[in-house]
Amino acid sequence: MSTRKYKGTPIQMLLALRIILENAIGIAERIKEVRPKWDEAFLKSYLSKVNSILYNEFGINFTISLKDRAEIADRVEAAARILLQQIQIQIELDFKNDYVTRKSLIETLGFYKTKSLGLASQSQLLSILQVFSKSMTPEIEQQLVDAGMNPKLIADILQLAAECEMLNVEIDSFARATVQLSYDDINRLINLYDEVMDIVTITTVLLPEVAQTGTLSYQRALEEVGYVEPAPRTRSTTTTRRKRRRRY
Repeated sequence: MSTRKYKGTPIQMLLALRIILENAIGIAERIKEVRPKWDEAFLKSYLSKVNSILYNEFGINFTISLKDRAEIADRVEAAARILLQQIQIQIELDFKNDYVTRKSLIETLGFYKTKSLGLASQSQLLSILQVFSKSMTPEIEQQLVDAGMNPKLIADILQLAAECEMLNVEIDSFARATVQLSYDDINRLINLYDEVMDIVTITTVLLPEVAQTGTLSYQRALEEVGYVEPAPRTRSTTTTRRKRRRRY
């Protein structure tokens, strides 16, 4: 009987492989130098297999490529980092004599999620964007504007949050979809996963600098498509003890 050997759902696994293969195609020339038969056409053939399964088995046909999505996310990240820093410093200074209000705004708008916006990861920044967008009310906006903040700055941040949300809606809806798979389908997915992971393993051994970037990391790609590690199981504090039979 086939057993799943990869993390995530079948769709999450396929989406993660898609990211990995797109990244591999981007460095195809370097890979070909150490594995002559692994040229761009070879890597694209695996990407075609993944896309074919996504379309034929799951009905998924991307309106935006994962590479384009990543580029948009990078642009949003860069812009958000600057604008969020501008907003945070104004809150810190405009309300420096009002600790309660300052603390409330910082927490409500999501700035508590990182100690430093300059060092925050992409996921942290995008998370702050989402909280900022959902928590921004007309009352809070007016409070900031009355203190001296340019309303255009707030509007620009909300626009970035909207772009981020559009990207997440598409990828999340795909990643959460479920389809009943046959025994043969499960085997095919396991084999495809194994083959791509073999490519990743050999490539990262022959090109250590690629391993360091994490561009071919399955775990990293999986997290990009919404995978979250399941919470560890905790033992119940209440234990049921079996009654021991007395021996006479």
